[in-house]
Amino acid sequence: MHKKNLLRRRFIPALAVLITLCLAGPAAAAPDLDVPYQPIEPTMADTTITLTGHDLTIEKLVQIARHGAKVRLSPEARQRAAAAYGLLLQGALEDVPIYRFNRGGGEQREVVRFSGDPLAPGNREMLEERQRRSFEGGAGRGYGPEVPKEAITRAFMAARANNVTYEPVTPEFLDMLVALLNHRITPVVQARGTLGESDLPMTRNILGPMVGVGEVYYQGERMPADAALKKAGLKPLKEVGVFNGFTSTNAYSSGWAGLVVADARRMLEWVDLLHAMD
Repeated sequence: MHKKNLLRRRFIPALAVLITLCLAGPAAAAPDLDVPYQPIEPTMADTTITLTGHDLTIEKLVQIARHGAKVRLSPEARQRAAAAYGLLLQGALEDVPIYRFNRGGGEQREVVRFSGDPLAPGNREMLEERQRRSFEGGAGRGYGPEVPKEAITRAFMAARANNVTYEPVTPEFLDMLVALLNHRITPVVQARGTLGESDLPMTRNILGPMVGVGEVYYQGERMPADAALKKAGLKPLKEVGVFNGFTSTNAYSSGWAGLVVADARRMLEWVDLLHAMD
């Protein structure tokens, strides 16, 4: 009986805090008030973590998100993305219906948007224009308040950079995503607007700055995205690719959850210490 009471005293309060954090989400840290932005301290800026798509640990996620560790994509991960992109193009060339590519999305999923080779004259220009509008419009999506902690947005970007190579994305897109993380160009992200299982508005908030649209924090200082890219010696994406799978993801939620788990683990360690002292 004594052991059961001991378990309740130590574990249940900690579990209650963890559940509260998970239910509240990052938006709970940003009530509808003027919350000061909290930049990270890049104490691990000299460290580089290789993202493979299958072995990103919570410890590595924290190093990237909170301590400014840089990232690189493994050759295998880049090759996987290239293969996925090639498969997308080949499928469209053979008139295989592909959701949100040669077919519409949602209620328009059976509507034919184009036929044949996506790189053929006419098709490519149409797809590029469609993608560019999507990128440029992404900066204003979602609902406030803004995410007030740089670490949350960086965790989101790191989680997506780790698994986006399973999607049909171009090398230029991957290079820009990695560059945003490594130069600490952190897009302004709205904390609310998730629909279903995908954090659609939040992920689109990342796309705008890639083409120089919207606002970002450059090494903790807020400024227009095009100005931040210029300071970092980067050029906005000109050809965004005929398709990208960046938005269909829950990386915002899972990246934040990784930080919560790290905090919960640390809290449980303190619970043990405090109980021993008590």
